[in-house]
Amino acid sequence: MKRVKKTIGLIVLFLGTIVMTGCGTDDLLDETGDRYTGSIELADDGEGSSTTLTIDIHRADCIDDEGNSEPEEFSDTVAIVTITADEDAPTITLEDYTLEWYPLESENSSGSLELPPEIPDPDKGNYSFTITGSSTNSITMECLTATSKLNLPARVAAEGNFSAADVLRYTVRITLYFEDSFGKERVIQLERTVYLGAYDHC
Repeated sequence: MKRVKKTIGLIVLFLGTIVMTGCGTDDLLDETGDRYTGSIELADDGEGSSTTLTIDIHRADCIDDEGNSEPEEFSDTVAIVTITADEDAPTITLEDYTLEWYPLESENSSGSLELPPEIPDPDKGNYSFTITGSSTNSITMECLTATSKLNLPARVAAEGNFSAADVLRYTVRITLYFEDSFGKERVIQLERTVYLGAYDHC
């Protein structure tokens, strides 16, 4: 079920497509003197140690130096969210969040554009995340499990005209619901466009 809630002071930070800033930066002023900047990166290694815009959904067989075959390493995809607060900004603490995948038109093997299958929202984690004034803090969240990635190619083949070689485009949107030190709700929304396909990690 989608979270429906009246929000106060929505900060929308779009990474890749900045729609409300005039200086080409990825920060917005939600109220005078209260500034928060944010970013979202994805990692396909389950840990967040190496960020990427390409997500592997096809598990290949890797051949070692001796000619032996073994399945390539296949991990959960995680999102690394980083928020920075200016010195005058109130402390904010995470109360709730949503993480959603939005399919984008992608080119199939025949050259036509169509939407790839929807990806279910992942199960929520129990995260503790606080940002104080004049500080930066990051959190790593589960974004897409390895099992979900392995199941996606069969759904793609059944529901559309995509082949295994096609690249599927999605927007990942994370909406973070914070409460500040004055009891006021603050909402930060981050987006990132990513590409799902056969990206060999051997």
